Amino acid sequence: MADGDNKDVIVGDEPTELTFFFEAENRKFPITKQFIQLSGMLRDYVESIPSSSDNQLPVIDFPAKSHEIIIQLINLAKKEDEKAYEKALKLEPVDTEMPAHMKTFFKNLSNDDCINAANYSAYLSNDFVKRYFVQAYANLVKETEPADLKNITAAFGATPLDKIDLETHELQTERQIWSSYPQIYKDAYGHDFDG
Repeated sequence: MADGDNKDVIVGDEPTELTFFFEAENRKFPITKQFIQLSGMLRDYVESIPSSSDNQLPVIDFPAKSHEIIIQLINLAKKEDEKAYEKALKLEPVDTEMPAHMKTFFKNLSNDDCINAANYSAYLSNDFVKRYFVQAYANLVKETEPADLKNITAAFGATPLDKIDLETHELQTERQIWSSYPQIYKDAYGHDFDG
């Protein structure tokens, strides 16, 4: 198994007594020292953990797959973007380009999985991982032609504009918009903009 394939823990990291418990799926994941270091939320939690705690942190709003994706991404970064990873562990600002392997990783994620994992990284206050999600979305936007905006709409979890949306916001006659994005108009009305 390649380092980036591990879905449970950061490769080569030391375990702690803490675990995440994804209640809806009845799944547990160990929380490692480096995972805590990368997560602002966990660093704050560890400082205030009650002595009576069962060391199990319930996760209600995210699927376990989001955690697996974050772990895979961290392991991939540790392998492919090592200097950035080391800086992140030291809580230093990280400014890095996304390595090719990571671009491929993101392209292989479904839109829903990517959205959930990005939101989960925000919940964890994991700025290192969030940086890669932002870069992945930026790459998607840069690589998408205006006629293909449905891909961006889906990637951000939104629904495409329809006839009702356009008329509610009085956009149906906006020549400047429809000359730049004719496909959206055509998708909503079934014909080209003729205004």
